[in-house]
Amino acid sequence: MNHFIHHEIDYDATPSAIYDVLTDASKFSTLTGGLPTEINPETGGAFSLFSGMIVGINVECSPGERLV
Repeated sequence: MNHFIHHEIDYDATPSAIYDVLTDASKFSTLTGGLPTEINPETGGAFSLFSGMIVGINVECSPGERLV
């Protein structure tokens, strides 16, 4: 059984700035309070956020535009 989450929020930031935070482990960790973060920013790359509480794979990476 597959599980999917789709969520949309409006932020007062450019798409490029948001994309940068979501694909840069250091920036993401700083923004979220310093918890261990690993991010491979390429399509097919794995990520581990919040000390491994959230893990996944980047399905689609279009820098500054779309991250799935």
